[in-house]
Amino acid sequence: AGELPCLTLGGLSGEAAGQLLRRSTPGDVDAMVRDRLVAATGGNPLALGELSEVLSADQLSGRAPLPEQLPLTGGVERAFLDRYRRLPEAAQRFLLIASADDTARLPVVRDAAGRLDAGEDALDAVEQAGLLGVDGDVLTLYHPLVRSAVYRAATSAQRRAAHRALAGALGGDSDRRAWHLAAACDRPDDAVAGALDAVAERATARGGHEAAAAAWSRASELTADPAVRARRLSAAAQAAWHAAQPARARALADAAHPDAADPLLRADLDRLRARVDWNVGSTLVGHRILLAAARDVAPVDAERARAMT
Repeated sequence: AGELPCLTLGGLSGEAAGQLLRRSTPGDVDAMVRDRLVAATGGNPLALGELSEVLSADQLSGRAPLPEQLPLTGGVERAFLDRYRRLPEAAQRFLLIASADDTARLPVVRDAAGRLDAGEDALDAVEQAGLLGVDGDVLTLYHPLVRSAVYRAATSAQRRAAHRALAGALGGDSDRRAWHLAAACDRPDDAVAGALDAVAERATARGGHEAAAAAWSRASELTADPAVRARRLSAAAQAAWHAAQPARARALADAAHPDAADPLLRADLDRLRARVDWNVGSTLVGHRILLAAARDVAPVDAERARAMT
């Protein structure tokens, strides 16, 4: 008998993926968020269906950022965690570092793993388990979902240790190093927040407004001083607006407003909030916000108030 016909199924993308993500969410799914989830899951329908249940409506609509690692549950997670948990402890640490890494460079992961006493034997064990592969200096996880499953299984202390080790291995890569230092923080840290400021400024200079918004937003989370936090949130809101993320811009501006003691900063925030409403909300609400802001800022900057009316 001849060979039976064979159909190879690929992952979902585009509107098909969007329909699956909307299955458990009453609101819209932002196209950029949808495409990022497709890339992270390889379009796996089971993974997308689970994400539609565990991500919030604000995250799916783009009003709030996606988590650094996707919160996968159920079958997708179990498929990889069984193999991961059979590994020796050093090999588990190696795979966690590979999952936290974003360079795909074997020398970086090997250096970071060595800082946590996970050496060549650990790498061999992970390769033999079929969870990652090495081609020259390039390290590749077996599937995009391995990263999320392994990262999610680790404790917060283990994740912080992995990011701290990666930061140590990335001494010359200032942007990636700053992000790993931020991921290693569980409390305010002025030095790390300042490093993220620099990341955001460099991103802005090259037109990377989405990256700038993410950096300033994370910097605000590591900031103890309310006034400084408000300035960083305001910068994140402006960057999100320039990145064509109006819902995210409005959410960041709203978060900054309570701590914005500087009347000029409040005026800038209100002007942005009004602009968002004019474009994607209510023009009447936007007009009211702007008039109130002009009235409040007039005593300290009459010219700015006139420009806002």
